[in-house]
Amino acid sequence: MPTSLSCDSGRHGDCTIQNCECSCHGHIKPKGIPDFLDSLEKMRELHIRKNQDYASSDNAFSNFEFTEFVLGYFTSDRDKSYVWPIACKMARLGSLLSNDREPNNESIEDSLLDIANYILLWKADIPRRNTTVKPKSDDKGNQQ
Repeated sequence: MPTSLSCDSGRHGDCTIQNCECSCHGHIKPKGIPDFLDSLEKMRELHIRKNQDYASSDNAFSNFEFTEFVLGYFTSDRDKSYVWPIACKMARLGSLLSNDREPNNESIEDSLLDIANYILLWKADIPRRNTTVKPKSDDKGNQQ
């Protein structure tokens, strides 16, 4: 919550640090490392843009909940490593397709192509699983 500052002149009412433009108290700025504070502001702006694209209007965590639900169908951690980005992209795609406005970030086509890429990577990985080099074991089954 922004800190309220009172103007002694009474001309401006209460100001907040974020929108302070009066000269009554000399543009008080928050203390801290400027680069750190700039990064926090960029993160806030990115969060707002992405939240508009990817979350449902009534649940900011809907894409994560959908992804968790889909992951529940898989037992292999290796499969889950492919399912997670696919399900996340699908949840985001659902939000993008449900909105009547242009996306702020990646396009619908980009989302579809990302899903296709992840699926093809997963497909290519499945046959490799039986041929990948496994750690050597001694005669007692201990890995060397």
